[in-house]
Amino acid sequence: MKTEGGELRIERGTVLKYTGNDEELKLPREVVRIAPYAFSGCLSLRKIITPVRLASIGKGAFYGCNNLVEVTLPGRLFRRVKRRQGFPHGCGYLFPFLRIGGRGGGGRRLLG
Repeated sequence: MKTEGGELRIERGTVLKYTGNDEELKLPREVVRIAPYAFSGCLSLRKIITPVRLASIGKGAFYGCNNLVEVTLPGRLFRRVKRRQGFPHGCGYLFPFLRIGGRGGGGRRLLG
């Protein structure tokens, strides 16, 4: 799938890899999983908005995304992360930037 500044590889609801230079990325509704290291090393990304159906984030999915300052997660996944259950390895630094998502990617910053 093409984005404004790159390409997002999705198979069967899983983001496998992103390559590009988008600063903000809104994942499509069909995404339910983010594979391990799918966004690793994407220095241009500053904000990611995930769909309501997102259920899991793989180990190190955002590893090396040093400029990422906001991630919007669906409420049920946020609650798991907030309790530190299932928090993806290599993504702990994102905790202060998480938001609970709403419809259309809105959200309320709870931390940070």
